[in-house]
Amino acid sequence: MSLFSERLGFVEPRDVLQVECASEDLRISIYNIVHEILGNYKYDSTSEEVCKNLWTRRWQKPIDSFPFYSCDFYKTLYGWVLDGDWYNCYDLLEFVYSELKELGAFDPDPTRFGYGSFYGQPQPNIIKEVHEAINEVLEAEGSGYRFLNGQVAQITNELELASLEQSLDVPDEFSGASAHIEQSLKLLSKKPEPDYLNSVKEAISAAESAAICAAPGKNKTLAEAVDVLQHANDLHKSLAESWKRMFGYTSDANGIRHGGSGEPVSLDFAFAKYMLVTCSAFVNYLAEEFGQDE
Repeated sequence: MSLFSERLGFVEPRDVLQVECASEDLRISIYNIVHEILGNYKYDSTSEEVCKNLWTRRWQKPIDSFPFYSCDFYKTLYGWVLDGDWYNCYDLLEFVYSELKELGAFDPDPTRFGYGSFYGQPQPNIIKEVHEAINEVLEAEGSGYRFLNGQVAQITNELELASLEQSLDVPDEFSGASAHIEQSLKLLSKKPEPDYLNSVKEAISAAESAAICAAPGKNKTLAEAVDVLQHANDLHKSLAESWKRMFGYTSDANGIRHGGSGEPVSLDFAFAKYMLVTCSAFVNYLAEEFGQDE
């Protein structure tokens, strides 16, 4: 069940999408996946060499202080990840991957193989498996970054974040739309599993609420409101039709919002984020263009 603070607390887009920050859960999850990748090192193994290079090159510690037992090394690593700067955990992912690759741990038939629980067992798809394992953790914890080709890349830019932040601070008359955006953000970061389907539904409800608010008269649906806005404000027909098609796709008999087919709808983070950002931009446009508080 969700806690009180999760149900009623304020939502900050940068915290939900975790850009330039890292929650404790995210840090621990990254630590765990690195531990799983490296495993408990043995003498003169690839894993030991990676850990030793981290100790001496990244942390600038003397070589003679390197722990003989891997459990002591991991205690230091855990503290560095958990208590250090937010970007430490991402530096760690890039460093470990780069070192393993340079040392031949990802080769089809490596001479020395120290990949955690796969020690001594060449894995033909190991590079793909490593990326998938890391990205599974990043997505589950709501990170605003993904691991691509051995590097950490931001998947949410400043314009998207600014759009989300603006849609949470629209005039009072659009407060209903703002509330839906806030709920969509919460569902996108829901623990233990994000609720992408309902996050998209809330985002679409925000767009509908904003359109009904902006259009004069008593309109019941987004499509009706868009028609009114088009005729009352001389909007270009193609623009109005594109809005109706996009939102109509999610609300038709087999769409996301109503699920008339009875079949489970499978969504991912990328689509849920796209709909959230798109709907927030739509809310912002209507609030600026047709709001009473100018």
